Amino acid sequence: MDDKEILKASGIEKAYGGNLVLRGLDLSVSKGEIVSIIGPSGAGKTTLLRMLNWLERPDRGSIRIGDAYIDAASPEKRQVRALRAKTAMVFQHYNLFRNKTALENITEALIQVKGMTKKEADEIGDELLEKVGLSDKRNQYPSRLSGGQQQRVGIARALALSPEVMLFDEPTSSLDPELAEEVLCVMTTIAASGMTMITVSHEMRFVRNVSSRVLFLDDGNILESAPPEVIFTAPAHPRTQVFLRQSRLSDLNAGS
Repeated sequence: MDDKEILKASGIEKAYGGNLVLRGLDLSVSKGEIVSIIGPSGAGKTTLLRMLNWLERPDRGSIRIGDAYIDAASPEKRQVRALRAKTAMVFQHYNLFRNKTALENITEALIQVKGMTKKEADEIGDELLEKVGLSDKRNQYPSRLSGGQQQRVGIARALALSPEVMLFDEPTSSLDPELAEEVLCVMTTIAASGMTMITVSHEMRFVRNVSSRVLFLDDGNILESAPPEVIFTAPAHPRTQVFLRQSRLSDLNAGS
């Protein structure tokens, strides 16, 4: 692992029953890179993301993030904890605590995991709510927030953990276009700050404008890895070409 490389996954395999979802996949990410993963439904995108912080265990392979290392052949609990401490994940469906305010959703882990005082945690929580444009919602419960606002609280909660790598799993998939744009604006700001990000997304405009590199994943394999200007203007793999052509047609039909 060189000085610039912050994440390296090697030989990642995962099967569910007889269905091989990831086929010996290799991935390396440099510090500060914004890597977007695109591909059809069922390609293994979310599975890969969940492997990276051990929400799901690979059948084979190893993952290194910073100085944390774990091998699927012999994982230890302390290694899992160390790996998870390096990442924070933003999910499709917010996963907020329904009985806690926006501020409390952010401060819970700071108090319970990092041992901060409530005052210390509240100060960080307020700073992050301001960063995601929700200072006026600090005392609101999730049921009083729009989907876009809930997702922005989720992003603030992830940032509070000071991760080395942020993982985004289709964070706008359940939002209408206007609310999705709110979330994408926050993600763009985070990307500009130098945070290392790996995102699974169907938002092709965001992928094209923000990514350092785009991976096309299909049938458990990375078929293509290139800068967005290459992927979107001259994709090399025939499967990538078909996928992007169909995506453009879907966008046109949605707008008609």
